[in-house]
Amino acid sequence: MPVAYGNDRYSADRKVLYLKGSGTVPEHRGKGCYTALGVHGLNEAKRRGAQMVTVQARNGTSEPSLKRLGFQSLGVYYHLVQSNMGDFLSLLL
Repeated sequence: MPVAYGNDRYSADRKVLYLKGSGTVPEHRGKGCYTALGVHGLNEAKRRGAQMVTVQARNGTSEPSLKRLGFQSLGVYYHLVQSNMGDFLSLLL
């Protein structure tokens, strides 16, 4: 039974690997599953000749593991939400 998953994609020129999402079932967290997925992604990127690997990380969850794998912070990503869609839609009409 799988306990973790990961998604990725390469840029059209295959120079960049985008690690796009992953997760570990709760009872297996803290056992190295996420780190193993990261190591696998980095090894595959190297094997395939990619020049860069990029990932979005959550502060305090995936971020520490990724930093231990050598990833560096490039900037801050803000997740913005518009919850009043009625007013927003009326502005467009």
